[in-house]
Amino acid sequence: MNRINTNQPIIFETLSPLPFATTLVQCVAVKDEILICKSSEDYKNKKIQKICDYPLNVTTVGHCVVKRIHNNNVNNVSLLSFGGREKHTLVMRYTSVWRNNNKMKNNIAYNQWIPLTDNFKKMVKIGRDEDNYEGVRAVISGSNNHLLFISYKPRNLDVFDLNTLQYISRNTLSIDDLLGYHCFTLMIEHPPRMVINKKKNSGLSIEYNESVNTFQFRQLQIFPALASSIKYAYVCIENAILFFGGYDIGRVACSKKIYMYSIKEDKWKKLDYTLPCPLFDCVALLTEHDKFVHIIGRGNRHQPMHKKINLKKWMKEEMKRENALAIIEGEKRDIQAIKKEIAGIAEIKDGFKLKKLKVGKK
Repeated sequence: MNRINTNQPIIFETLSPLPFATTLVQCVAVKDEILICKSSEDYKNKKIQKICDYPLNVTTVGHCVVKRIHNNNVNNVSLLSFGGREKHTLVMRYTSVWRNNNKMKNNIAYNQWIPLTDNFKKMVKIGRDEDNYEGVRAVISGSNNHLLFISYKPRNLDVFDLNTLQYISRNTLSIDDLLGYHCFTLMIEHPPRMVINKKKNSGLSIEYNESVNTFQFRQLQIFPALASSIKYAYVCIENAILFFGGYDIGRVACSKKIYMYSIKEDKWKKLDYTLPCPLFDCVALLTEHDKFVHIIGRGNRHQPMHKKINLKKWMKEEMKRENALAIIEGEKRDIQAIKKEIAGIAEIKDGFKLKKLKVGKK
């Protein structure tokens, strides 16, 4: 029987399991809504409302869904779904199903997956036939929020312009490890920085110069305990990345551990908090008002799980822990300093006695 740590504040809220499989699910947050892009459901206030179905000929295994905000208008949102074991390229103009059920507005079809097309209504495919897009990961950045950065197997990083619908560059990363179902996230900085967390050896910090179309790379260390884990959830919060759960290949078991990586300091930390239960095959996302982190995945017995974290309360408790640890570490340093002083005084006394003894012998 597992012991419950009664000293640990209850910061995880267990929500009702989703009524469908959450394996390899893709999710995005739009304001206070979570769009679950497996069968396109919208989750809000513990309620689910269907948006639409993927086309029958589309298989959503290992695909990627990203959100694009147009003209810095949070009410003008589109979703891009692409890649996967059997590649597809679809877009959706989204309007809240909770506020407006009208699927046609200004001759634009909303809340429907449709093929990506150019100005001549010609279908555009992201990914060549030879590209392996299973487990692909992507982020959107750029001066006009128009550049799609695509990282995929085996060691590729491409840049696709969502305005011109053309590839800007294709690149092969000088890494030993293989990509796929990996961590690829965006740090909102100036200039924006991307981070790839690979499975075994190390991570990469990536900066892109849009004016000259060049990359700068910096190696990042990987926490040893996380190096053997796969299918974990991750979310970027300010200058840190949180990692939740995952499947530990070495231990052949699901994990409920939480790790934090500080990008500026290039430091890893295993948090004292743990998930209420082991989770893997999971995804984490931050609501746009930065209030909650939702973690959606599977438990040990493959049952669907949905957890929610009150981020403000969590960070407050974590700060208390940090302050307490800082006090303890400070006290330890003081004790060590006192011990050194005592040892130094003892050495001086011993030296004085020895000198006096030598003088006496003369």
